[in-house]
Amino acid sequence: MSPYQSKATSYSRRGNSLPALPQFETMLGWKVDQFDEGVGAIINATIGRPWSWFQLLNQSSSAELLDSMLQIELIPGVCGDDLSTITNCSDLCSRRSDMFGSWRTLWHCLSLASLSLADTSFPGLNESSHELIHNTLRNFSITGAGDFPGEIVLNNTFECALASCNADKGECTMKDLDAGYIVDGRFQLDVLNESLMELCEGVEVEMDADIAGPGVVISYIFQTAMAVYVWAFISLPNYLDVLNTLRSTPYPPLNWGRLFDSWPPILRSLWKNLVHATSTFLVEFHEAQCFLVISIEIALLYAKSRALTSESANWVNLSQFRTLVQLVGSTGAWSVALTQTSLRRARLNPFYNRTLSTVSLVLAIETVAKTTDPTTDEAYRLFKGLNSISECGGNTSLRSFCAPAQEFYGLILPPTTIYVSAISIITTWSFILISALTKMAWVAQMHRRLRQRSTYTLAMGFLAHLEHFMFAAFDVIMVFFLYACLISLRILQKRVGADEWGVGQVIAVLIWAPVLSKYLYLIIFGVERGFLYRLSRSFMVVKRPSETENDGEGDTAPGDQGDVAPGDEEGVAQADEGVIAPGDEEDIALSDERDIVPGDATDADNVPLIPVYRKTAAW
Repeated sequence: MSPYQSKATSYSRRGNSLPALPQFETMLGWKVDQFDEGVGAIINATIGRPWSWFQLLNQSSSAELLDSMLQIELIPGVCGDDLSTITNCSDLCSRRSDMFGSWRTLWHCLSLASLSLADTSFPGLNESSHELIHNTLRNFSITGAGDFPGEIVLNNTFECALASCNADKGECTMKDLDAGYIVDGRFQLDVLNESLMELCEGVEVEMDADIAGPGVVISYIFQTAMAVYVWAFISLPNYLDVLNTLRSTPYPPLNWGRLFDSWPPILRSLWKNLVHATSTFLVEFHEAQCFLVISIEIALLYAKSRALTSESANWVNLSQFRTLVQLVGSTGAWSVALTQTSLRRARLNPFYNRTLSTVSLVLAIETVAKTTDPTTDEAYRLFKGLNSISECGGNTSLRSFCAPAQEFYGLILPPTTIYVSAISIITTWSFILISALTKMAWVAQMHRRLRQRSTYTLAMGFLAHLEHFMFAAFDVIMVFFLYACLISLRILQKRVGADEWGVGQVIAVLIWAPVLSKYLYLIIFGVERGFLYRLSRSFMVVKRPSETENDGEGDTAPGDQGDVAPGDEEGVAQADEGVIAPGDEEDIALSDERDIVPGDATDADNVPLIPVYRKTAAW
């Protein structure tokens, strides 16, 4: 229970509740909920809503009141009641500095003003309605409707709103009514409400292009495209095999290694280079991706903590900024989660990459969690001392508290869907724990005993199929969320007009150039040459003539499955570029001045560095 709810509860228990007349429960109520709307909602609730009620009471009997109409809400603890230290509401609401210094005071004073002016503005009110109004005012130490300066309160509000409109550099459409809302001494609350509601039209939105500029959007599109490409390259053949097994008459299993034997040698070589290079590209892309996302999340958290300037101090800018921060943070995290699943499928997921992914996703979740939409209390605190207006008692311009409409954002999904990515963190470390447990002797012994039971075998088979299904479903969810985030980010970026290409935008686009250029280099020239010139002279790069299955994975290298006949390994090694042929070890050792460290044999199987390929795809 919030403190204001507890205040209202204690207030009613002390026998000082609002008058319990027949219309009370329908017409009047306490404002005790958290308020996260702008000044437009305050004006409509305190002026527009009372006018609708009194207009209805002025023309109808109490029996015809509509239960669907929203209540006129009053705030306990502001003035005049037992919970407030201020006893005189008339003095408080007459001082502009106090009335416009808090949204609660503004709400309460406008509600009391509408109630106090109802007697004279609506001559058709019946006796019970008059009694309801007077009893309500007396609960706030106001003896009669004429004792509260309702006219002064409404005039001050209009002057403050008009001055706020004129001081803003946006296109404000509010016009000076010249007291046109007073006819024959009666306040026309509907005319005043309609004019005040124009206060929030044409609010100018300014956005830092470094957060959602064109370069950032293009960079995220590149990042997402590369993540989806690697995921599809690794997963698509496996999904095709699964779909084939689900057919009533499945096709014979394809031998992906011999599928491309009919291609010309150059194309076949490029294809094998592509398959092998994708493994290296996946790991390097994931590392660069994680460091980029970590840097962006830290920068977003820092940008959120910066002080606001007078030019950007309005609710629309603040809310727009936080929505962009959430979108940018969640979009990068979804691509990291997708790449993480690709690493797991390719069995290229060491502790280092798992840690990077975890840090990236945790920072993304923290960014979204800490960048929530502002409440009215937070907005008043952040804007204090900015855009001061003398007609508002030296307080912040009312136009600064104009909140955006919900349809302003155009989001497909809320950024809080990033919390689903916690599944990736949990599963990543769960598999590490399971892998560590299976290496324990007592677990292996227990597994051998249980494996003899048919129920255990069936259960493990079911869990294996469930695992594949869950990962496939999670893949679909991640791809959809990535698409939704990118579309929302582009819509929001176009809406705020952040199309300026600054230095940061150019850097954001070119940040992927090193990863892409190396990937193209490995495809064209092969993995051997790509690594040959990067290593110390104490190491060599040797392509394994055939993929072994002694690493516990049971998968052959793509493109090599069945390609090398027994006894032909030496010929393959001699034909491959950069591979050491048998008999050449001594010449290389002499020319490299003992590059092989003592204790290492000179044959290819014991070279200090032998890149082992681990199932980049089922090709």
